[in-house]
Amino acid sequence: MKRNGIILIIVLIIIICLTGCLAENNKKKNDIESIVVTSPEVAEVIYELGSLDRIVGRASYCDTPNQMDKIEIVGDFSTIDIEKVLDISPDIVFTANMEQESQSEKLANYGIKVEVINSTSIESFYDNVKKIAAIIGKEDKGNEIISNFQKELDSLTLPENSPKVYFEISPNLGTIGKPSFISDAITKAGGMNIFKSINKSFLIAKNEDILNFNPDIIIALSGLSKDEITKRKGWNNLSAIRNEQIYTAEDLNPNHLFRCVPNSIEAIKIMNQIFLNYDK
Repeated sequence: MKRNGIILIIVLIIIICLTGCLAENNKKKNDIESIVVTSPEVAEVIYELGSLDRIVGRASYCDTPNQMDKIEIVGDFSTIDIEKVLDISPDIVFTANMEQESQSEKLANYGIKVEVINSTSIESFYDNVKKIAAIIGKEDKGNEIISNFQKELDSLTLPENSPKVYFEISPNLGTIGKPSFISDAITKAGGMNIFKSINKSFLIAKNEDILNFNPDIIIALSGLSKDEITKRKGWNNLSAIRNEQIYTAEDLNPNHLFRCVPNSIEAIKIMNQIFLNYDK
């Protein structure tokens, strides 16, 4: 009888230990309850993952969806108010690279968990969605977002002849090179970024280089009007100008290309239609 009692106690101890382990694992998956985001694309991904309610602080540029307006601002894209973030004491801070790198290091030095997110292609965007989803315990929803995006891409009909595309980010001829989400999006839509051979995500182009490339299509999300672009010196002879193939923010939502987000597929579909129409 004593022996049976000892066995029963051992079994109970094992059950309690297993239950505790399961609870601890479950806690780890769901312990990210408060999030600060300084990257607009991460904010939108978290929203699409159904976890907007966990965001307790944001950079001013994190403005989509509209509900973000109610969340406390902890700085802008290039400057994070470290003291505000420390006061909030979030479980994690999602940042971007470039201007935010040094501030990401400062936050980490204060013991804040920091995750830097940077998408330079559609594949890296998928990887980042998976990473964010895993961190906040939304893996299934993350896989669903990726699957839907890829299905939309796979459904596109690409032009037989890829048009040469000049994509303008800023009025000073700021544009994109190969390691850029936008460049990859242009390729997936059936176009060819004229600066795809440049191994920089961002560069200031030379006017003569643009003239020499003679792009078939100009996509200018730099804030300039079509008329302002047309009047540039020497541009009246460009194929894109002569064939009235200039597209601006009136045609594409800049946030769907400047930010790597699930809604970026909508901009890719619009570009695909532009490229198909040109090919015809």
